Amino acid sequence: MAEAILPPSQMTFAQWAEANVRLDHTSYIQGALSLEFYPQLRAFLAHAQRRRMKRITAITSAQSAKTTAVMLTLLARIAENPTPAMWVSASTEKAKEFAKRRLYPFILDCEKVRRLAPKDRSEWTGRLVQFASMDLMIRGAVSKADMTSDPVGLLICDERREWRPGMIELARKRIVTFGNAQELSIGTAGIKDDSLHRDYESGSRGLLLFTCPACQHRQPFRFGKKATPIFPEQRERGGVVWPDDERTRNADGSWNMEAVSASAHYECEACGHLIPETQRIALLRDVTELHRTPKRAEEFPSLHWNVSYMPMASLGFGAQAVEFLSATQALKSTGDTEPLKAFVCDSQGEPWEMLASRVEASDIMARVGNYRTGEKFHESAGTIYNVLTVDRQKGHLVYVWRQWLKGGASRLIEFGMMLDNFDELRKFQIDRGIRNVAGDDGGYDEEDTGNVYRWRMACLKYGWHSFKGDKADSFRDGQVRTYWKRSPFNTGVGQHVLTNAYLWSKSHYLGKLYNVFLKGEGPPWQVPRDAHVDYLRQLSAYEFVPGSGPGDPGEWKKKGHDHAASCELMQIAFADSASIIEKFTKEN
Repeated sequence: MAEAILPPSQMTFAQWAEANVRLDHTSYIQGALSLEFYPQLRAFLAHAQRRRMKRITAITSAQSAKTTAVMLTLLARIAENPTPAMWVSASTEKAKEFAKRRLYPFILDCEKVRRLAPKDRSEWTGRLVQFASMDLMIRGAVSKADMTSDPVGLLICDERREWRPGMIELARKRIVTFGNAQELSIGTAGIKDDSLHRDYESGSRGLLLFTCPACQHRQPFRFGKKATPIFPEQRERGGVVWPDDERTRNADGSWNMEAVSASAHYECEACGHLIPETQRIALLRDVTELHRTPKRAEEFPSLHWNVSYMPMASLGFGAQAVEFLSATQALKSTGDTEPLKAFVCDSQGEPWEMLASRVEASDIMARVGNYRTGEKFHESAGTIYNVLTVDRQKGHLVYVWRQWLKGGASRLIEFGMMLDNFDELRKFQIDRGIRNVAGDDGGYDEEDTGNVYRWRMACLKYGWHSFKGDKADSFRDGQVRTYWKRSPFNTGVGQHVLTNAYLWSKSHYLGKLYNVFLKGEGPPWQVPRDAHVDYLRQLSAYEFVPGSGPGDPGEWKKKGHDHAASCELMQIAFADSASIIEKFTKEN
């Protein structure tokens, strides 16, 4: 009864958290909570406590205390300002796992909240905890029924990047009719203009500023100088820098990553002063906020932070420099964009942005090599893989013959058409000594399935490889994300099964063709100086169209004949993995 009549605490949420919360091994911060070196938590809690705040949005890097920020807010609300609440994760399975592994232990470690929790642990279900002061529901952003049932006063939206499109709008219906309802939305950065990024842009667009110890200029931690979705202004200096000379280069010109890590500093964007890693933690004590849309800060604050705001040395300037160089090296050597995407989104908390929406004539001309159609790599170039890809059309076949080197460099040898005759294709293969053939499995006439079976039987007979573009963004192999997968199927004739059949993500490889190879960002990718005009026209057959709303990042649209582009997409999918190339070159 005494506790029931006590007035709410006069402490701020940050003060309350430091006084009442202890963190366990599941958190970056462990033991008695201190927010001295966590400016992002101080800022988030200050906004979450405001009564007029309707929605706070935080777009962040991974492993930067973002979930801790939301859990601290939840504990303070349970103890001091209770209201029915719902925690929403990307899926029901993830929600249950998170509740059991992190949220419930977090609650039990806080004495003031534990006293309000059910005494019988059997009442702690994977979907509901009934505290003495309020109900807490646990949901996944999958079921429409879960998103549109009982109203709540506090909506917590975690890991928004993983949510299905359109689910955030359904979740918000839960707080429409509830007085003084609030939403806490947080997540690792995803794709430019996805729903989380749009919410950040429609809010106050807040940044966390530290002070340069040399000139007192206040600025956010920002890795590079180029314009980005969060920082649209390019700058002349500033960011993480390291020397590019004999101190950081090996004898062969490659980066000495250990030396880069040891010599990396942060350059002030105003005076150019180099701030060492040893001073970074001290800078986190005195961080202020800048809201670029200040009128929105009271009701719709939005914040951005990255790994530089975490005090751990393992996330410092040197580690970021090494991760960036490793990612760019992967892009240059193999055309793999994933390490760079992980660096941008997971380390820097920046939305991933398409480098190009379409291919321009100048892009193709920049890839023209000093050779003519039919001129192959010299034997001295090293291991050469001859790959022939085929796009089947009604009555004819369109083909691309490209040579690949072990390091990923390639050149177009020949582009052309032939009659839809697989014996002729086989003769073409043998005459030119091509070992690897891959072709489109899709039928050019949906009603004429006989042509599909005819192609599959030819693949079975000659050891060719059947490739089929898929709408999926990626595939899952256990915990590993892939962009192609082996997909054996029955040929439709007897019990013959075609094992060398593959699905590949069309959207991923379109992005790789247009944003990496044709932009000169990956390994050398060449076309002859006398390339056929039809090849050039068909190569530019796609254009990226941005999405029309939250959760819809957009898609690639075909705007003409795409036969050459389809062949080149299969070429890149074919060569995307060294293990695939090794396997294919052993066959036939």
